[in-house]
Amino acid sequence: MREKEDVEMATETVVRNIPRTRQDNISKALREVEMIQTGTLPKKSARDFLTQSRKK
Repeated sequence: MREKEDVEMATETVVRNIPRTRQDNISKALREVEMIQTGTLPKKSARDFLTQSRKK
């Protein structure tokens, strides 16, 4: 019974084109995550971060 449910609930992977701006944001976020994990993320205030992100 359980195997039948698993098969019925299986989904196919949907491939969509991601806009270029979203791809850039994703790559920036991944770089920031790596920097956080290594401890090399520069210290900035939230205000500086928001003004910089609004300009881009």
